[in-house]
Parts: sequence; C-alpha cells; structure tokens
Amino acid sequence: SLWLIKVGWGFETRFHPAIQPTNHPSSFARFSLSLSLYISRSETKSPPRLDLLPRLVYSAMPSSAALSSAVAAIVYLCQILPSLALLEFFPNNGPPRTELDESFLKQFPEHWFHHQKLDHFNSADNRTFAQRYFVNFQFYKPGGPVYLYIGGEGPLSSFSVGKGLEDGLFANETNGGVVALEHRFYGKSQPFGSLATQHLSYLTSRQALHDLAYFQKFLMSNMSLESSPFFCIGGSYPGNLAAWYRLEFPEMTRGCWAASAPVFAQEIWPGYGQMVWKAVSTNWRGEVDESVPAKLYAGYEQLAALAHDGTVEGFDRLKKVLNICDASLVSVDDRNNFENTISTAVAEVMQYNNSGNMHLKEVLDTITKAESPLQAAVDVSLLLGLNKSASGGCVDASITGFYQPLVNDTLPLDGSGNAMRTWTWQTCNEFGYFQTGTSEWGKSTLYTRGVSSSALWQQVCSNVFGIAAEEVPVRIAETNAYYGGKNPKNISHVLFTNGELDAWSLLSITEYPPNHREVYTKLAPLGSHCVGLYAPMEGDVPGAIAIRKQALTLFKSWGNLSIGSSSNAGAEHEVVTSPMEGLQHQNEDQEKKEGYEEKSHLVLQI
Repeated sequence: SLWLIKVGWGFETRFHPAIQPTNHPSSFARFSLSLSLYISRSETKSPPRLDLLPRLVYSAMPSSAALSSAVAAIVYLCQILPSLALLEFFPNNGPPRTELDESFLKQFPEHWFHHQKLDHFNSADNRTFAQRYFVNFQFYKPGGPVYLYIGGEGPLSSFSVGKGLEDGLFANETNGGVVALEHRFYGKSQPFGSLATQHLSYLTSRQALHDLAYFQKFLMSNMSLESSPFFCIGGSYPGNLAAWYRLEFPEMTRGCWAASAPVFAQEIWPGYGQMVWKAVSTNWRGEVDESVPAKLYAGYEQLAALAHDGTVEGFDRLKKVLNICDASLVSVDDRNNFENTISTAVAEVMQYNNSGNMHLKEVLDTITKAESPLQAAVDVSLLLGLNKSASGGCVDASITGFYQPLVNDTLPLDGSGNAMRTWTWQTCNEFGYFQTGTSEWGKSTLYTRGVSSSALWQQVCSNVFGIAAEEVPVRIAETNAYYGGKNPKNISHVLFTNGELDAWSLLSITEYPPNHREVYTKLAPLGSHCVGLYAPMEGDVPGAIAIRKQALTLFKSWGNLSIGSSSNAGAEHEVVTSPMEGLQHQNEDQEKKEGYEEKSHLVLQI
C-alpha cells in the first residue's frame, strides 16, 4: 500500500516539482491522517481496503492533471493486483458471479434517470444527480398496470423486477410492467462523490417521496404510460414510503401495498428484543415454550459477565471459544458492543425466518440440545458464525470496529454504497428505531443490558453526525407529527401487511378502524418480515398466501383490472417492446446531449 501511494506521489512531484508536501501542509496532513486510519485496519487483522486507496490519495492531494494520471495508474493497479498471486492479501469483494446472475442482469439491465433533482424544496437549486432504476415489461400490454417497486436502505438489482418478488408475478397476472427505483444515497444512486455529513442533509424520506413522483412523471412521458394505472409496493422502510406516497401524492397511484412498514418512529425501542424472545419461544407449530429463550438469555448473561470480568482468564475463555481479537475488550464500550454483537444475533434469523437461509427451527434445536445455558449461548453464536470474520482472522469486538464503517464517508468503487452509514443517519435524523435491551415490567427481552449503552445509539448520532442526543427525540417527534404515525390522516387505498413474529409489526399498522377510504390490514400468523412480498416458496406460512391474494385482489379492484394470467402463459407479446423502445431512444438522445457527463461524474467519485 505504501508503494502504491509512493507511485502516485512520485507522478505528482515528477511532473509538478513545485508541488511538495511542505508546500501543501494541510493536504499532506489530511493525507497522513487518512493513511494512518487506512493502515490501522491491520491492527484488527481486517483486510486492507485496496479499493479505498485511490479515494484516499485523491481526497488528500491537490488537484492537477498529473494527479489524475497518478490516480488512474493506482486504480489500474487496484484492478489487476487481485488477479495476481496476491489473492489472500487482496481478496475479491462479493459472492462469485454465476451464469444465472449474468443472464438475469442481461435480461433486466440497469437504467439511469439522469435529471433527478437534488433538492425538491429549493427552486433555486438546479443541481441534479443520476438515479438508477430497473424495468421489466416482458408481460406488458398497452394500458396495463405498472407496479412501482420502491427501493430502500440498500442497493437495488434486477431481482427487484423479476419473479423473485411478488411485483413480477403480479405483472404476469395482469399484463403489467414493473419498475424499481433505487433510493437516493444507496447503491449507485449517489448525488455526490462521498457520503460526507454535509451531503446527508439531502437524505430524507420527504426528498425520497418527491424523487418517486418526479421519476414517475418522467417515466410516464418517456415510455408513453399515461393510460396505465400505477401501483406502488414497498417492504420495511420502503413500506413506509409506499404508505406515505399515498399521503403525499395520492393522484400518482391507484393504491399501494405497505409490507412490514414501521410507520411509527420511536427512539428507545425495547420491543425488538422482546419480539425476538417471543419468536424463539414459538415453534413452527405455534406452540410456546418460554424456557427456550430463558435458557439462551441466561447463557448470554454469562458470556456478558465474562466480557465484563476484566481478568485474563475471562478474556482467554472468550478468545478460545469465540475467536475474539486481542485488546478488543478493553473499555466498557468495547464490552457493551460485544454484548450487542452476541445477544442480538438471533434477531436477523427472526426477521427473515420465512425467507432467509437459516430458520428459527435450527436455533431452537441448538438451544434445546445444549447441556447448559452457557453452552446454548456459545453453540448459537457458532451456528450464526459469530466466531468468524470477513478477513478469516480474529473477530474485532471493539467499539472502534463498530464505528469504522459509520465514520467512513467514502464510496466503494463497486457501487454498493455504505448503507450502514446512510441508514444510521436516517435513524438519527428521522426515525430512531434504537433497539435497546431496556427492561419493561412483565415483558421479557433476549437482549442483555449492554445493548442499551448510549455509545451504540445516541452517542453515534452526536459523535458521527453532530446531532446532539437531546435533538434526536425532537426530530423523531417531527416525523410522527408530519406523517401521522399509526394514524395517518386521510390516507386511502393502502394495504398494510405484517408478520405476527416480526418485531417491526410493533411499529406498523396492524389494526385500522372500519373506513370508507379502503385502508386494510392483514396479519400473517407465524409470519416474519415482509411476509408475502417474496414469490411463493416451499414452506410458506399460510398467511403469506392470503396476503398475496388480498394484495392482487385490491390492485385489480383499484385499477379496474379484469385480466387473468392465462392470456400470458407462454405467450410472446408484440407490444412488449414499445415502451422499452421509447426508453431506449430517450437514453440515446440523452447520451448525445450530455456527452461525457456520466464519465465526469465517475471521475469525481474517484
């Protein structure tokens, strides 16, 4: 890494001898600080982020044509070195690509809306950015419906418009099309070349809602979709956006499906750990045995006691069993972060029990088979891979390791974004959702006490984003006041669906009084997060089938759709390409007009 930086610096000083470190002390100081932060990763045995080096050099040094050459050289080296004999030191990011992945990407490639407004609330600000979206019109017939899938706190892909989600199946059933819009500041839809805090003021739910409306108008015009009824679909935070889109822009859609939408913002939220307890106590038949989570919780408390013990013997036991790095449990904050890592791990299994690769049954079986509570906690941790790190070395349980991705405001070159930083900003700025282990009388939680440490929640807001702890609840209250929380006023044509064993259902709308605005709710017994939103799969809970049926029935009713899937089976439609052709012509014309605008945007990101 030092050699690569020396190459870049050598290019600069060779072609511009006047530019020396002593002539640019502020730049060189920034460079040294960035480099020290970069190299510090090796202290926790994390793999060096080679992809960040070009950004590190670029952000720290003066601008010049020669520097651009140096950066280009480093970028080239960053690209070719992983393919040499240094694979262990320069690991490739992401899972291996398969032929199926490539085929799917070719079938539904990414598209770009190049003129999305940066600030919808300032008419004097004319800045724009490129927002990524995906389309699937293979079943579309003129006048058919369009299902707008709303992106959220992560990158989108072709999967969002295919048959992996219910929107693609609905399109097949109703001769419709599917469009998925990536959320600003996630994935490749980046308004700026970094995620610096001053840029994040443009990352709000209200800006995202206006993105949807502005994009939809563009889409309707450029793909000749004015006669098509639009529906929107979203799950989790995008479920919020789906409901709020009906509030902000009711004229843009005929109706929306909000799956597992936590529309009520809450700062201190012990309910998540409480639902994990409930889920772990419930088997696949719906039978409840609270001795199971009680056994696991007792084991977690023993692991927490070892972490807080502070003795060499206690640390050696954790190091031996869970592969904890040396010096990663020094401070109280380190130990609380360890508790957070261990005792909240089952939450992900609970959340995606109906759709993930691992299911609660495996966790329950592991707990039951363990000879003691401590052994249960250890065995579950091993089952969930908590003794393994991405680098293959030891596990960094320190608070520093927790903060590293949060303070990193650079953007990876692979276009994945940094959802941990951007979503944490949104929770600090609008929603809270702080999943603490705070005790409530009569309600058991699987989370140990260290999970409630303010260093993991409110202090993140102040330390990383400069939002004072006392300001957080004020902003959360403003969110609920604006959208209405669990009682949104005058909302219409929305279906709220939830899973009985999904913690987010506690902040969603699971009951709604009878009304004439066609607001419906449905709760799936034993259902998990976004139940019914995924395409049918083996082992689906019965509630998932009922949810899909009701969503499609409502869409057909709201859009006056009477088309069945039989007309689509095995058919090839001549009209399928017409809206896509319009989009292709629009993209070609835009490319001619803008020239190298997109390439310039990429250079700025580097």
